[in-house]
Amino acid sequence: MRTFIGLAFAVTTASSFAITAVWAQPWNPVTKLPAWTSGVVSCANPLPARRMCFDDFRIATPTQISMISFWGTVSNPTQLNRVMRISIHTNNAATCRPNQAAIWSFCGVIPQKIGIGPDCQNRPVFRFNLPTGPALPVGQYWLCVAEDDSLSYRPNGIADFGWSAFQPMRFCPAIAYNSNATVNQPLIDPCNQQRDDLSFNLYKP
Repeated sequence: MRTFIGLAFAVTTASSFAITAVWAQPWNPVTKLPAWTSGVVSCANPLPARRMCFDDFRIATPTQISMISFWGTVSNPTQLNRVMRISIHTNNAATCRPNQAAIWSFCGVIPQKIGIGPDCQNRPVFRFNLPTGPALPVGQYWLCVAEDDSLSYRPNGIADFGWSAFQPMRFCPAIAYNSNATVNQPLIDPCNQQRDDLSFNLYKP
């Protein structure tokens, strides 16, 4: 465990610019909620490799997102430097689900990783910071955080990244689309059997 966390700190990049949270659902080291598998086949083929997860958020005033933070687990330290796909989608108000086409996406290695501590399943949790994002008008949106399975530590649909949970649930229930064409909504926490949202913060300059 110490070696695992130490490797995460070794790749952390310091950030000194001032930012303000416009949406906050941070992972809680006290409740230690678990993580949900989330991966796409590849950045070029953003369909679920095994399961891909989404959670919604709202923007109250037009905002330039300057950083996206999220919390998650990895199966191996090398997964910290593998490719992730981060995307933002508009909301389908009739279904309380995301529209399929992304309005913004990023594919690449997340530059900042910080070890936090174990979750209820004894998996080490990391905070990932991506210092970029889109300009968003007022509205409700969905964030998807997923590994690129084709470039992961263990390809072919084996889970190497999990997106850590958040409670209480806010607005629409978080959702998982599965590779077998089934859908999970809401996500029921395996540790406390409550409804999960997912942990992420959005910041503006």
